[in-house]
Amino acid sequence: MYRITWRTPKGRTAMAKTSDETTVRRLAADAVDANPEMNELRVSQLVTCSIVGDHIWADVTNEFV
Repeated sequence: MYRITWRTPKGRTAMAKTSDETTVRRLAADAVDANPEMNELRVSQLVTCSIVGDHIWADVTNEFV
């Protein structure tokens, strides 16, 4: 599961959750194209912590930019 947040050109925060990596790539590209300077793009992936077994959101923004 991925969670993506970004700023629209009007300055509003937008968020989407999906399990499809292709959709994440498309949304990330659209966010950067629509608002190149102030998009505040963040992509997180739900992963399981190997130490305690809890589910956590890990920042994976660099994989999509």
